[in-house]
Amino acid sequence: MTELRKLFVTGEVSGETAKVTNGGLDVNIQDQHTLALDVHFARAINGPTTLSVATAVGDRTVTVVSTSGFIDGTVVQLSSGTGKFFRAHQLGAPSGNILTLDTPVMGVFDIGSTALPLSHDLAVDGSTTPVAFQIGPIGTAIEVDITRILGVIYDVGTPSDTTFGAIVGGLTNGIVFRHFKNATSDYDNYWNAKTNGDIALLCYDLNFSSTGVGPSSSDSVRFRMTYGSPGKHGVTLRLEASDYLEILVQDDLTDLVFFDVMAQGHLVE
Repeated sequence: MTELRKLFVTGEVSGETAKVTNGGLDVNIQDQHTLALDVHFARAINGPTTLSVATAVGDRTVTVVSTSGFIDGTVVQLSSGTGKFFRAHQLGAPSGNILTLDTPVMGVFDIGSTALPLSHDLAVDGSTTPVAFQIGPIGTAIEVDITRILGVIYDVGTPSDTTFGAIVGGLTNGIVFRHFKNATSDYDNYWNAKTNGDIALLCYDLNFSSTGVGPSSSDSVRFRMTYGSPGKHGVTLRLEASDYLEILVQDDLTDLVFFDVMAQGHLVE
């Protein structure tokens, strides 16, 4: 008991003594040193294809077996079996089987790596068949901690706490944020939001703004929901192999101009 008391109260470990103030052990909080992630929730708009030519670092074009689903503005996702992935927007129509990207490729993706056309605009009609936007599943060799969710809604009209964007009356079924734990085939529902006020209650950091341009100016709703800070939820959302986060759209959101949600986090050491 005496030795345990020394360890937890005085901070003596292996002969070293840490400074103690009022019975508490002083600590230094160190940030992560792994890869930071800023990833949009997205859905596939066509089936996957593969690369027919390996990429090199800094490439602005990729060559795919099939260009079906790839159009100007499409989000192009490249992924490998090891969990490495890359996303960029497509510029213009394909030239033959070549896609031009707005961001240089950050690494080597071998022939046979997956290329997938994506959209991260949640302004879709999910009233009849719900539409899912996801982050993950990730590769089997890595784990990810998500610390923050950020979103922006552009709409024509005046948003308030009782609307969703500027959709009067809010939503009927709402958008659901959930975490699938594929290893056990179940999931956690974190929240359902039907109005801007619902989002504000969940994250508090919510702002309305207006472009003020023209008679049909686009107003926006911006929100930030933090999970990983001790002063917020105080936990991270851990994505292990085969796990994924999902936003489920269950109403007709096509009246919105644009709706985008991003997750921030980092790879786990």
